[in-house]
Parts: sequence; C-alpha cells; structure tokens
Amino acid sequence: MGNLFPTPIPKTDPPSLRKPLRLLLLRLLGLAFNTPAQPHPVNRRVLLIRPDHLGDLLFVTPALRTLRAQMPDAHVTLLVGPWGKPVVERSPYVDEVQTLAFPGFTRRPKGSPLAPYTRLWEAARHLRMQDFDTAVILRFDHWWGALLAALARIPRRIGYTVPEVRPFVNDGLPYLSGRHEVAQNLRLIAHLAAAPEPEASPQQFPLEFPITDADRQWADAFLRAQGVMPGERLAVLQPGSGAPVKLW
Repeated sequence: MGNLFPTPIPKTDPPSLRKPLRLLLLRLLGLAFNTPAQPHPVNRRVLLIRPDHLGDLLFVTPALRTLRAQMPDAHVTLLVGPWGKPVVERSPYVDEVQTLAFPGFTRRPKGSPLAPYTRLWEAARHLRMQDFDTAVILRFDHWWGALLAALARIPRRIGYTVPEVRPFVNDGLPYLSGRHEVAQNLRLIAHLAAAPEPEASPQQFPLEFPITDADRQWADAFLRAQGVMPGERLAVLQPGSGAPVKLW
C-alpha cells in the first residue's frame, strides 16, 4: 500500500534580485563620488551620523567621549533620528545635535517610494551649507547615510567598507564582524583622530546618560504615586521592542 501521507517537497523561493540590483546601482552612483580624501584633513567641523535608536546611541557615548579628548578643538555635530535626540542631547562631548527622520528607522508604515530620496536630497542641501570637512558614518551598513555625506560634498567620509557603503566613503576601514558595537564605534573614531585603536569593552568604556536633579525629582514623585517608598528595591521589566527580532 502506498504512502497515504507523502512527505511534501519543500518549496524554495527563487533568489531575490533586489539586493544585487541595489548594489549594482549604488556602485554606479558611487562613480560620481570617486574622489580621494584630503591627505591632511583639518577636521575642524566633524559630522557623526548614527540613525539608530536608544541602545545603539548609548553605545556611541564612549566614542563621543574619546573624540572630545583626542580632538578638543573640533566642532562636533551628531546627526540622529528625532527618536534618538533625548539620548544624546545632554552629552557634554558634542557641540550640536541635529535630527533627521532617517528612512528605514522611523518604525512607521512606508510612504511614497520616492520619499526617502526626496528627503536625501533636501538633507544633503542643508548639510552642504554647514561646511563640514569630515563625516563619520558610525553604522557599518548605512549606505543611505554615506550617500548623504557624499551628496553634501563633505570632503572626507569615513566608514566601514561593506559593499553597500564602499561607493560613498573615501577613507574606509574593513569591517570586522563579531566585535561589540562600542568597539566598532571607537575604531572609526581612532581612525578619524589618527590615534591608536583602543582595546575596547563596555567595562573599560562605560556608557553615559547624564541625569539631572529634575530627572531625579520626577522619578521620586512618580514612584511615590505608585506606592513605592524610598529605599525599596525595584525590578523593572521592559519586554517590548521596536523590531520583532528583539522581542522576547
């Protein structure tokens, strides 16, 4: 008697052409920006680009501290999403925090397919007027941010040379996977400042989030309103996330 319940043949999806086509287009576009970095950059106005959310922005804080120590006279601008500004706006190590609603990081439904590129052009025009001489793309795969720096005509563009980013950076480093994000950020900053790369770990390079007296007063009042008295021990659980890969 034959098998009444034969094992189904697994379906295999055809390989997607989206990624190789995008990479080809980025490489072709990158030919327009194929200019070497200045041999002796001034680094007087530095733009740091990091589109991410809370955790990755906290991982940037050791790099900000290191950059300020190594280049105390540079004017440092940090470009983040509006969602990230509260994490870094009190940092004593940057001169300015600007915001941009980076496509792909808004955690909102996608709009028009042309919207990311309209925003790219407008943001590049805005940055071009600020006379930055160096840009650092801190997220290793953020080709949109690297293209933004290129369109803004920033002379020196530092980033990791993953295939999508390589066409738009002219002072790149090979990406070493498996390293902590704190170390990845510090490596780019060391390259920027022409300093030795530090042996980085979260213990050696602690994260920073400045707390004010007003913050403490608000927290005390909030806890009292919930019936929690001073000195009581708390356990805080935050199971939510902005991406399914991070949900418990």
